[in-house]
Amino acid sequence: MNAAPDTDIRAALDDATHVAGLTFSPDAVLAEGHRVVRRRRIAAAAAVAAATAVVAVVAVQLGAGRPRALPAGDPSSSQTAVAAALDESAQLYPDGSSQSTKASGIRVEIASAAGGKVRETWFVLDGAARVKTVRREVPRPQVGGSSLLLPAESGLPGVVAGWVETGTPRTINAGPVFAPDVTMSGGSGATTRLVPAGGGPAPTRYLFVRQVAGFDAAQLVGVVWTDALDDADPTKVGYRAALTTNARTDLHRAVLTTPDGTMRVLWTDDEQSGLLWVPGAIEGPSGAAPLRILPVPARTGVEPTPDLVFGWADGTKEVRVTSSDPTDDVVVSTQQVDGRTAFVVAPTSTQHVKGELTIKGGGTSTTVGFARAGKG
Repeated sequence: MNAAPDTDIRAALDDATHVAGLTFSPDAVLAEGHRVVRRRRIAAAAAVAAATAVVAVVAVQLGAGRPRALPAGDPSSSQTAVAAALDESAQLYPDGSSQSTKASGIRVEIASAAGGKVRETWFVLDGAARVKTVRREVPRPQVGGSSLLLPAESGLPGVVAGWVETGTPRTINAGPVFAPDVTMSGGSGATTRLVPAGGGPAPTRYLFVRQVAGFDAAQLVGVVWTDALDDADPTKVGYRAALTTNARTDLHRAVLTTPDGTMRVLWTDDEQSGLLWVPGAIEGPSGAAPLRILPVPARTGVEPTPDLVFGWADGTKEVRVTSSDPTDDVVVSTQQVDGRTAFVVAPTSTQHVKGELTIKGGGTSTTVGFARAGKG
């Protein structure tokens, strides 16, 4: 065997460069190989530990007034710590490919750093060429936490890139959401899983790249994503959401979880309010009031949702709900934000609320009904 394996490898690579249709740099291939070997050696020596503590959201059952815990796992309040050493990378273009000769793309490499931080290296790609490098250290995200590379850093107009810790290897897609200009939410883009250098269990971190029309960094609210729930049934998915850490003094925002585990971002800016989640945005009525209500009627089909009432109440006193139909069994989940109370009212086991709901909060009350054709 040759004592200098690089010599044999380089000779083979030089020969391959003459093959029609292949375009690459032998130096770049060798450098990447050396980097992977180093990263695998580091990963093999890393200790793995995990500590988990989940904060459940407490709701109140109507009628009996008993505390009831909604499904745990709200990323906005989770204290889950993912302590395994990190050495992962991913590369992505907005069209979903990992390789491109024409489009601008993003590559990110992350590794554990001292003090519970993550060392990030971002590469801005023009086709296959690296045209800009951004290095930084950030606090290691908990489940639901994210780290974003915005246009001001990347130099790519309207392109929002980031990686998010979802806590599961079953995430399908992820991306940022914005308010009050909700038209920025969505847009073309793609998501891919970060890959560990040394192999091992499927990671739970995902890189996403989104092209955002009319991008305005000041309107960033959070990150939303979709998890697959059943490999045998692709229609069964879970919608998750978490707030980003950027300060928003112009509006209030909260992540609320309904009994089926669906998470939505609820926001208000005293003139309007709305909901943000993976399927899209829902805007509420405009105008300021101490009790603001956003009813969302049940939806049937492949992805059914129940009757829901979202809202904001001034102050931090309890939000109370009663129904004109004694057979209705609903829960009220609340979250206090900046001296206000965000809430959602949801049925516990059925899709529909049969009676008229009276909601009391913010020193006032209002009624909500879900009228349906054929209802007596």
